[in-house]
Amino acid sequence: MPAPTADSLAASPAPCPDIYKENIDKYRKTTFMAILTRTRVPWYIINKMIEAEFDTTVDLADRHLTVEAARTNAATDYDFDGKNYTDEQRLKFEMRIGHAVEQAQLTKTTELTKATDIKDMGTANCSAADRKLLEDIYEQNTGKKPKMKDQ
Repeated sequence: MPAPTADSLAASPAPCPDIYKENIDKYRKTTFMAILTRTRVPWYIINKMIEAEFDTTVDLADRHLTVEAARTNAATDYDFDGKNYTDEQRLKFEMRIGHAVEQAQLTKTTELTKATDIKDMGTANCSAADRKLLEDIYEQNTGKKPKMKDQ
């Protein structure tokens, strides 16, 4: 059996392989992409999600009801056999997909809570996790960390 290609193994922070770039670039500025790149899900798998139109944070959160289901179904959902991943690679990618789903579920819950529990429209508060996510998105889109005075 041939070994997996470099394109099917590459994950953030490595650059996205040209073969997936067109799809990936459409989502660069999204929370969906920030979660997947921060959890180091391979570009190949992210591309498969986009091709299947599971391309939002809510889709990522709701495709599987539990993190365990995400890990269990990852190999089938994203054609691990077709890429000839080793057992170690499969385990690592299943784990990363589980982490991404967990983060998406937390993000979705936080967003829904904020949307239904607004007490004072004059102030904006965000959790440390939300702040980190926003900073990551900013850095991903600009190539630099946001200045404290601009936050």
